[in-house]
Amino acid sequence: MCFKNVLTALVVVSLALTATVAQADAITILNAGFEDSGTPPVNWGGYGNVSPWAIPAHSGDQYGMISCGSDVQRLFQQLTTDGSTPYKFAAAGDTLTIDFWTEKNPWEGAYGTELFYAQLWAQDAAPLGGGAAGYIHQATGLGPTNNTWTQKSFTYTATAADVGKTLWLQFDHYAGGSGNYAAVLLDDVSGSYTAIPEPGTLALLVTGLAGLLCYAWRKQK
Repeated sequence: MCFKNVLTALVVVSLALTATVAQADAITILNAGFEDSGTPPVNWGGYGNVSPWAIPAHSGDQYGMISCGSDVQRLFQQLTTDGSTPYKFAAAGDTLTIDFWTEKNPWEGAYGTELFYAQLWAQDAAPLGGGAAGYIHQATGLGPTNNTWTQKSFTYTATAADVGKTLWLQFDHYAGGSGNYAAVLLDDVSGSYTAIPEPGTLALLVTGLAGLLCYAWRKQK
């Protein structure tokens, strides 16, 4: 093998190693754009609904809406890889990213005391109870922008305790105890995950890379 071929092989192995480490795959969010109506929307649980009102959706004709007064209202969905197979963390270090678009309906005044959370739950049953117990991550600071669709996101890295558990995405909205009626609008929810490579795969690639480096070094001597 000539030195040029060795260098080419090194580049190929390096690219394969990079792809193995950083490959992201999609999470399937059913009715992610809330185009299928219902209370709650089709494929979602909780107490929100779908609105085709005067406010234009971020995309499509409709959006989800979580309305609340003095109580907490929520929408949730189990995370899957294909619409039916539950997504579960395979190892500590796997990451999950959720993206969505949100807006505050303008006829209710400026967004103020309301509280809006995006939560990740790891359990077999749907997160019907809400509250602090049960979720593994609560993303804050994601409140909507008044009169403007804004993209929000959060990323969670799995711990050993999360591995193998069924995952649920939940959006919680609370009017802040003021008793004022308020609503948060949601649209175009998406998700992706990046799994850390299995040790055997990494070991094989690193061994091949080391072997090629040694061969190249010997050819140079």
